[in-house]
Amino acid sequence: MTRAAQIVRRAIAASGGLGEPWRCGCDQSPDAVRVGNRLIVVETDCDMYGTPAGLGWQITVYAVPDDGGATAPVAVLAEDNGDAVRTLTSLIRQTGRPMTWTRERPGLYRAGEYLVGQLDTSGEWFAEGPGVDQCFDHKAAAQAACDSARRGR
Repeated sequence: MTRAAQIVRRAIAASGGLGEPWRCGCDQSPDAVRVGNRLIVVETDCDMYGTPAGLGWQITVYAVPDDGGATAPVAVLAEDNGDAVRTLTSLIRQTGRPMTWTRERPGLYRAGEYLVGQLDTSGEWFAEGPGVDQCFDHKAAAQAACDSARRGR
């Protein structure tokens, strides 16, 4: 089993079973995790170049479109030393769990980079954040749009 496969298996276990192991490389061991519309690929120096394990890792997050088109990288994390299992576990949890909304004041809610609020003039709800900037009739619809944008749908 490669070091990347060990990282994948330990991170899935640590995340409470979120995600599905995937195989992207030439080895038969899983070296990636599929969570919703995200494919998270783990590469280590040992796996990439045949050098001793423990010299570094890289995690690339890809958005997988619903229509089966080509994947697109959306984030890359890398370290020479560091805990790849902890980083991957965090990514799996962040991607696989629902957003947690915090009320900042009446009619205004935040979840990370996303903001949902009610417009005083029309009563509509707006959604703002990476991948979403529009109005909705209901708060739940605005929050769902933010969740979809976060997951890359």
